[in-house]
Amino acid sequence: MYGLNPNTLRTWERRYNLIHPLRSDGGHRVYGERDLSCIEMMVKLMAGGLSPAQAATETKKSVPATPAKPAQSLGDHRQRLRSAVQNLDSASASRICHEIVDELGYKSAIEQVLFPELDYWGHKWEISSAHAIAHEHVATLAVRSVITMQSHAVLQQSTGLPVVLACAPGEEHDLPLLHVANLLHESKLVHPSVFVSGLPIADILAAAEKCHAKAVVISATIRPRPAIVREWADEIVRRQWEERTILVGPGFTRSRIFSETRIKAAPGNYSQVLILLSRMLRLGENH
Repeated sequence: MYGLNPNTLRTWERRYNLIHPLRSDGGHRVYGERDLSCIEMMVKLMAGGLSPAQAATETKKSVPATPAKPAQSLGDHRQRLRSAVQNLDSASASRICHEIVDELGYKSAIEQVLFPELDYWGHKWEISSAHAIAHEHVATLAVRSVITMQSHAVLQQSTGLPVVLACAPGEEHDLPLLHVANLLHESKLVHPSVFVSGLPIADILAAAEKCHAKAVVISATIRPRPAIVREWADEIVRRQWEERTILVGPGFTRSRIFSETRIKAAPGNYSQVLILLSRMLRLGENH
């Protein structure tokens, strides 16, 4: 997103106590909205001639501190939801999801509690017997109820430039895509059209051209084979959408395609999508 070496981010975290990323279950850093604001301000201040230490001091003054929820609090929320899912209690699971949203807010609840729980049950199903799919379905229905309710709220005020959001070909998990749509609707930056059926890349791009979309966001939760991603990238480049496409979701976390093309990536944090789209649209206006 910022053209920074990962070691630079770790230095800012360690030396200046400037950013405070959470950790995923796999130990990867997950940068929140405040972290991204700090990083963006550091980049701007250093581009203006300040040293890293000076930029860090100014950034701390400008970006308000927002202490994260204690890890145990998030763990308690996850445990409550997990117990309801374990008992196949759909009503309680849905109610608990909405209570978590009321306490943490929509975005934090989805990204820090509900999606990690979906990952847990999905992994449980993969490594255990087939009956575990019932637990995943209960969890999915509960989380979907939250995302759907948020969609009803933000669609009433949707404005902005046209953007197409689509599941990657063969992708059946649409909740991350619908979550991104909610964030974009709420931002009023763009007005997204959503395709959740995993259309072929050529069809997604044809639809984007037909509705005069300014950008395309393609979501994947399951990692496709590198050869398949290469075919998608070749089609995106051939159709001249290379600089207007963002690939989002954990399915793209280990792809080399982003270092070989100008296709953008937001595999780790949904706030990245908003930032990348904002930059794309500003660049488009300049041209």
